[in-house]
Amino acid sequence: MNHKLVVLSFDSLQSGDLETLLGMPNFRKLSGRLAVVKANREIYPTLTYPVHSTVLTGVHPDRHGLFHNQKPSFNPAKPDWSLLGAEWYFQKTDVRVPTLLDAALAKGLSVASILWPSTAGDFRYHNIPQIWPARDGERDLLELYLSVTPGAMVDGYLRDFLRADPLADPRGVMDHGARTGPEVLAGLDPDVFFGYAFHLDHLRHVEGVRSRLVPECLKFLDMIFGAFVDAADRLRGRDRTNFVVFGDHGQIDVENAFYLNTIFRDKGLIKTGPDNRVLDYEAYSFSSGFSTQINPKNPGDRDSREKVGRILSGIQREYPLLVERIYTKEEAEKEERLAGDFWFVLEGTEGTVFMNEFSEPPVVPRSSPDFRALLGNHGHHPDKGEKPPLIAFGPGVREGAVVERGRVIDICPTLAALAGLDFPQAEGDVLPILRD
Repeated sequence: MNHKLVVLSFDSLQSGDLETLLGMPNFRKLSGRLAVVKANREIYPTLTYPVHSTVLTGVHPDRHGLFHNQKPSFNPAKPDWSLLGAEWYFQKTDVRVPTLLDAALAKGLSVASILWPSTAGDFRYHNIPQIWPARDGERDLLELYLSVTPGAMVDGYLRDFLRADPLADPRGVMDHGARTGPEVLAGLDPDVFFGYAFHLDHLRHVEGVRSRLVPECLKFLDMIFGAFVDAADRLRGRDRTNFVVFGDHGQIDVENAFYLNTIFRDKGLIKTGPDNRVLDYEAYSFSSGFSTQINPKNPGDRDSREKVGRILSGIQREYPLLVERIYTKEEAEKEERLAGDFWFVLEGTEGTVFMNEFSEPPVVPRSSPDFRALLGNHGHHPDKGEKPPLIAFGPGVREGAVVERGRVIDICPTLAALAGLDFPQAEGDVLPILRD
């Protein structure tokens, strides 16, 4: 392989950020060499783990198997349904099809990744996966990381970090990954490197999509990018490395929090005791942000499914300003290539986020003192919101190329072409930013 590949995912980077980011020092230095795809249409739902699995596999959720960030699991004995889905799709085994990393390893290339979603437990390469303990359980951090991370990576890059309490604040994980990534690239010189940074996503969730802190965060992402470029320069010169930076989805400001499970409880689909513990359920709403998936207790119960469908139709009539679309399981798979363990998918109107708890009023607007939702979110249909861009440069990239629109499904075959990998399962097209 003549050229190496560095792929950086900046979570929640969206088209409105492009002008500011490209004006930052490290991107600006390369302005004449950069190729840009201004907006890539995501897959549904616009969630981090399904999108990153699509980028790595080149297929939609109906094939790679990740239809949500989290697994639809809960502990009925715990009344706090904010813990619904405390277990995430962290593991490599959660992805049902081969990935670009599998293809690279099969070709004999060296591989490294930092904080990339759904890679935990893959010991075949230099891997520090994204993982943290479930909020409703306790486990020694060192033991946890050793169970899913190659020991050499723990010893070389994690052991000192884990002596503190890095998971108490998400910035601990984010900042450690930002520091460690260039060190791994410089120290191990892999043929293929995948890195992930979620600073911007975290900021927009907490502060809102257009927070005054966004430019400062973009400045930090520019510094991360510059550190990777400098590491590649020191190793071999940037003319031997292709760089790709992309966003996975945009975000939208939240205007209303919709507690659909409160209505489900009131209509008898969720049965609770006097202490608010769940005694039984027929179906529940499992939020994926601006959309939600309706999961059954008994998937094969047709009468129950018809009953839940009638209840959902009634809810849509009662709340037409909050519920935009109800997909059946079959419609979601046919129209959106989304398949999973659900009966229905509800798409909220723009700005309506679904919450999991069932002890709140059905609707809490942002103006209410009782509003507890994140200020920005995603999980919406890809027809909505700003789109994530892609920026690339290197010997395989056509300098100065500008493409107005692409698709997230096109990123995988583009990366495969840059890495010299044969990856026929990819469903998209190579983005028109590469040299002939």
